Amino acid sequence: DQALEMRRVVVFLAVFCHLSSAEPQQDLITEHLPKLKEELNFRQFAGYLDVSEQKQLFYWYTETQGDPTKDPVVLWLNGGPGCSSLQGLLLELGPFRVSDWGETVTTNPMSWNRFASIIFLDAPAGVGFSVRRDGLYNFTDDEVADDNHVAMKKWFEKFPERKTNDLYIMGESYAGTYIPMLADRLAKDKENFPQFKGMAVGNGCVNDQLLFNSVIQYTYYHGLVDETIYMNAVDKCCKGTSSTECDFYSHAWDKQDPCYAEAQILYQANFFSGLDPYFLYFTCYLNETTTVPVSRSQRDVMIGHLRRKMAARAGESIQTQQNDADPDHTDYDPNLPQCAHHDDYSIWLQMPELRAVLHVPDDVQNYTSCSQQVEHNYISTYDDMSDTVKSVVASGVKVMFFNGDMDSICNVQHNNQFMARLGLDRIHRAKPWNDKEQKPPSIGMWTAYKGLDFLTIRGAGHFASSDAEKPKESLQMFYNFIKGNDYSTPVPKPETIPSTSTLISTTSEAPLVLNLSVITSLLAIFLIRQ
Repeated sequence: DQALEMRRVVVFLAVFCHLSSAEPQQDLITEHLPKLKEELNFRQFAGYLDVSEQKQLFYWYTETQGDPTKDPVVLWLNGGPGCSSLQGLLLELGPFRVSDWGETVTTNPMSWNRFASIIFLDAPAGVGFSVRRDGLYNFTDDEVADDNHVAMKKWFEKFPERKTNDLYIMGESYAGTYIPMLADRLAKDKENFPQFKGMAVGNGCVNDQLLFNSVIQYTYYHGLVDETIYMNAVDKCCKGTSSTECDFYSHAWDKQDPCYAEAQILYQANFFSGLDPYFLYFTCYLNETTTVPVSRSQRDVMIGHLRRKMAARAGESIQTQQNDADPDHTDYDPNLPQCAHHDDYSIWLQMPELRAVLHVPDDVQNYTSCSQQVEHNYISTYDDMSDTVKSVVASGVKVMFFNGDMDSICNVQHNNQFMARLGLDRIHRAKPWNDKEQKPPSIGMWTAYKGLDFLTIRGAGHFASSDAEKPKESLQMFYNFIKGNDYSTPVPKPETIPSTSTLISTTSEAPLVLNLSVITSLLAIFLIRQ
């Protein structure tokens, strides 16, 4: 009869759902994350992508809190070069926050996985939990781009059901090289990535000459350089041009150049200002608890890389000043408030019980936020991403660059000049994009070019989505980029977001996993018993 036929259909669906799941069950995170007491409404996976016999890249995948079958998939890469993307997961846009020396883990209400499933990939091999078996860490930009391209193919082999979702790739800092180069490969690989829709870069390092000169201008106009020293350097080195047109970069490589010393002193002045050069507004009041800053180790890697890059071109070792503004390394002083802690998340990631939950083998190196081996041996092949970015724009995918305007390193001037010189047709000049819930409403400025958006985030630094900077504004930017909205469009409130994801209990009890196949199976049993 009709009822019996219906029961057979339901049983068939239950079996089909169970058998057709192509997700890598060995990578599914089924145990609670240590120290996390809250419940999650999304699933997670963690494991390895074999890009070669010698290189395995670690990924941590956090499904969307919305609909995993419809919401975009986003790859996130941190920069360095040589820094782990788990910093993005735990300090910036990801769903978790770690504090109290790794003893407290909470959820992030401004997580970007409210609207997209996000892959946090440790790259290149040797970074974070990723592995380089042969111990060779002299990566080039092209090798990293090729490895990341292979890694994305391997990821979609593990998750073939996500090939129908829109795909975006995003990153920050030295990912200003990683992301455009990978985007160019994905855009040209239409056979494997027809779903590739766009790329975004935050505070990216995209042109060495513009970066060097703009750092000096930015530092001077923010009052961090002595006036006499600056004007004497301009008079000596700028050959009658204005200070804003002066090419100090051309004097930075040859020690015999009469302006070599001036170029080096001005370029590094922001590191000796007594301020955090990656977020000039950051202050930690030692008598109260505020938000946690980004990892000092990532800043150190970026500083060291830029210096070594200059040294390699000069053919010598550059001697730099000792920064007396902050002589005490405070990362592990338990008497300081939370705002003075830098590496709580690293301590958490080093816990053996968490490594087991994340499927990290025992023979994999201990977690560090940035790999000195990778950073010290990295070979920066390109000093300008202009041609690569123009190629990506020409492919028709969406492109966005954004900058926190309080980063003095990969600064807003550098990126603004870079975008303007690409030669793209401008749709509209810089205008405010807004949050109607704040006064003044302006979040920053938005310049639209044909195929590319450039946004600034007022009062943010190098890590715009971190708690100490502008997480709410960054989420609004991300949401509207993937949705194709005007950037002033408000973000839906959490309670209005439809969630069809898995519900997972992360308390100390055994996790409760409810998905479609389980629900259908229970329904089948119920109907058969009727």
